[in-house]
Amino acid sequence: MLLGRTLRTLPGQIAGPLAQMAAAVAFTHYLSVEALGIFALAWAAQELVYYGIVAWWTAYVQRPAAAHGAPQ
Repeated sequence: MLLGRTLRTLPGQIAGPLAQMAAAVAFTHYLSVEALGIFALAWAAQELVYYGIVAWWTAYVQRPAAAHGAPQ
């Protein structure tokens, strides 16, 4: 059952990174050096914002969870 669900979601997990890699290769070929630098900075900023939001959300969700395990 778990293997079946994993295999059903596998295309969605692979398609995103493959599309991102294809875009990077295409942009490397077609963009100028300056435009590629701006693209890389925008890509890195997007990733940093994403990781910051995930870190904040994890801390926000797990803060009350830690209180549930505390002995009273």
